[in-house]
Amino acid sequence: MSVNNPSKRQIKKSLDERIPRPDWKDSDARRKQVVEVAHKTISANPRSRAELTNIRGSKQDVVRKDLGVRKRTVMDKCGRQLYEEWGNVPNNKYHEEFDNMLWDIYQDLKT
Repeated sequence: MSVNNPSKRQIKKSLDERIPRPDWKDSDARRKQVVEVAHKTISANPRSRAELTNIRGSKQDVVRKDLGVRKRTVMDKCGRQLYEEWGNVPNNKYHEEFDNMLWDIYQDLKT
């Protein structure tokens, strides 16, 4: 089964429910970038969690180009800035958690 064009509203609601940092949406730039990456990643209908990671990486680049920001900026907003309370951990830990959350959202939208 695939997720056919989930609405950004659905994605925002799911992100709001899952992102542990309650003030994550206080920054318009962060919210826009996170929602865009999530929407583009989930809309690609990944077949596996591993494929989702690859798709997310490429969609971050698309969002970077669309919004005219550095890729590192998008990566930071979809990682460290969402899970800062963890303190100093490797960046891939942040992205792993973000990908797990996107996979969970994708699975929920499929049902």
